[in-house]
Amino acid sequence: MNRLVKTTYLEIVFLLLCFSIQGFSQSQDWTRTNSNEYQLIKSIVPEGIIDSTVYGGTSFPTGPGLVGSNAKAGYFVNADNQRGGMDALCAGIFSDTPDWVREGVGVIETTYKYQNSNGTFPGGSSLFWLSWSSHAIVVLYQSPYWETYKESILPLLPKIEKELDALMLNRDTVHAGHGDYESPNRSLINAGAYLFAYIILNDILKTTPQNKLDKYLKHGKAWVDNVFKNDHNYRSRDGIFMEHDGYDTGYQGTALWGMMRILIHFKNPADDCYSKMQKSAQWLALRIRNDGITDCTYNTRSGPNFYYQQTHPGTADKATDYKSVTKGLWYAAATLNQPFYYKQARLCRSKNESINGLTPVLFSDTIAYGKTGEPFNFDILVTNSGQNGITNFNTTISELPSGISSNAPEFLRSGLAYHLKGTPKFAGEYKISISSTNQYGSEKSMTMKIIIENTVSTFVEEKNSREIKIYPNPAKKELFIESNEFQYNQIEIFDMSGRLVQMHKVSFEQKQRLNLSLPNGIYCLKISNSQQSRTAVFSIHNL
Repeated sequence: MNRLVKTTYLEIVFLLLCFSIQGFSQSQDWTRTNSNEYQLIKSIVPEGIIDSTVYGGTSFPTGPGLVGSNAKAGYFVNADNQRGGMDALCAGIFSDTPDWVREGVGVIETTYKYQNSNGTFPGGSSLFWLSWSSHAIVVLYQSPYWETYKESILPLLPKIEKELDALMLNRDTVHAGHGDYESPNRSLINAGAYLFAYIILNDILKTTPQNKLDKYLKHGKAWVDNVFKNDHNYRSRDGIFMEHDGYDTGYQGTALWGMMRILIHFKNPADDCYSKMQKSAQWLALRIRNDGITDCTYNTRSGPNFYYQQTHPGTADKATDYKSVTKGLWYAAATLNQPFYYKQARLCRSKNESINGLTPVLFSDTIAYGKTGEPFNFDILVTNSGQNGITNFNTTISELPSGISSNAPEFLRSGLAYHLKGTPKFAGEYKISISSTNQYGSEKSMTMKIIIENTVSTFVEEKNSREIKIYPNPAKKELFIESNEFQYNQIEIFDMSGRLVQMHKVSFEQKQRLNLSLPNGIYCLKISNSQQSRTAVFSIHNL
């Protein structure tokens, strides 16, 4: 019997272990999709307008497999600067330009000739290279060009695994002290390095141990999570990727592209990811005006304002990255099935100019709720340049409910906050007017609503509820008073400050109709005779 119990116990443990292993393995897959990125992007740009002038191909190879600063120097400086060749490769694949594809594959072959035995490269980090090249190889693998170049690429895939292991040695965890922790672009570049290398090793090479694949996937997911869990990196209200303490059209495009290409291959990699990315793409698309000019009013790193250089002396000016804007919107158009984003991408491509011209924007909720007699707190947030010290930004707020006031403005990241505080006195729906002028003289009037609900009990004293009854409550133009036991001959109405607003001498009736002409608010009803009185509270609510 003991032997049977022991065997059964071991069998149960074994079965549970099998189930847990199966569940773990499935969870590690992070819900892969069957999407083909090559077909998806080609479907929205069949005429092949993703070319070298807009996809990022200014760093096409100019030497034997060398790109960018490597080509300028005439020798291999570092792997990161080779990523421009991957733009050439993808542009060639999508636009069906065989010469660009050939040159891009040549960059991959040349780069891995310089790889050290431990997986690193001369010149330091290869993070950008791994992210760009792994993604380009996945696109190549899904395209008709794979058959032509697979014999050249397949021998290089173990080098990608070695490079990934070297990368993990130096960038193993996501933490607050990490240089890329507060940058959504860097976080998504990290994520792309792990995730696209994972796809290559899992789908093409197929010799990497599962425990290593799980580890790569885990780190890629951690960097995606960092973008949406770290308040500095993503503003969920409007989908802005917060780069360098503010927002920027070029960096928004880079981050959007980085997230879109992951979203193609991994289903919902962040909570409510499709909805979040719709906001991100919409924000970027609306920065492009109908004349094709990109509005960079509040850019903190690039464009005509260069706020970043004002607060970071000695850094190089950065022009608006129109190619990243265009690429991000194209990917958003295909992935989210939104032709409008494609239309805006074509507009951006047609005229690469930037201006200042955005009006102030209200990005707090447009409806706030409160209750009478309870503390009320709400922040009205208006966009600003993203830098403290921009003083020419005037906002006025009017028609606040009684009992609520606004403090002096507080500068926040990319915004100006007015804290509304107080204890509302009267129930009702209030329309708040907000007028704001930014440092460029652009003015905008905005409105929001504050809805205050009545939380005061209808009867002040419990015994009143047995003797009198008033209705409707809230009232509008009339109020009915019913009393069977308590006989009264005077009716008085007071506002919440104690001021008498109505008084009536009446003859007692069990049901009394009282005409009202009072503004919205809370009032105290007092009925009395020469010896006693009864009180009740009611509100007026006229929309």
